[in-house]
Amino acid sequence: MKVVDEAIKDVREDYTWNRVGRLTRRGLKATPTTAAHYVIDKAPIIGWLPRYNPRWIINDVIAGLTIG
Repeated sequence: MKVVDEAIKDVREDYTWNRVGRLTRRGLKATPTTAAHYVIDKAPIIGWLPRYNPRWIINDVIAGLTIG
């Protein structure tokens, strides 16, 4: 047990492990916000779909068929 206690003490006092722990906590706190921004950047429909007016659907279908 003495070896394990010394190893735990060394890890707690090690600068690198403490830094890894701080950066990990900071990253985990930012993950939900960052993930939401990433998804919105990659799938813009998520941003504009709630504001979409259903009356525009006919014009959009005609435009899509014309382009297609």
